[in-house]
Amino acid sequence: MISRICSNAYLDYTNHCIILGIPTNNEYSLLTLHIHENIMVGKFKVITLCGSTRFKEQFLEAQKRLTLEGNIVISVGLFGHSGDDEVWTEGTKEMLDNMHKRKIDMADAIYVINVGGYIGDSTRSEIDYATKHGKEILYLEPVASS
Repeated sequence: MISRICSNAYLDYTNHCIILGIPTNNEYSLLTLHIHENIMVGKFKVITLCGSTRFKEQFLEAQKRLTLEGNIVISVGLFGHSGDDEVWTEGTKEMLDNMHKRKIDMADAIYVINVGGYIGDSTRSEIDYATKHGKEILYLEPVASS
């Protein structure tokens, strides 16, 4: 199946490529761009990181590792418990908490940064939210089953 993207570009779903008509000397040359299969069919898992922002280093390590494993990783924008004081201005923490729930909505799974087993109230609410919305829950460290 081929769909027109714009006046001189087509998306070929069957052969996983984009075909571009490039103008050259009053002619069009066809340029075929092959798209990596995972991008074309959406096989990358999307994971949102959750946990206390006091664990900034572990967030960055998890983001790097999970990305190199072939995942799309969504993280926090600020580390309030690690020096980003803007978090504590009026209304900002609530906005960021709400935004993080939207990040969970976009994900297939959440990855909980639970260093030393620590899971605070905000992280617990994110786990509950993710569970309620059918997201896979992954943890940095094993958790005791209840």
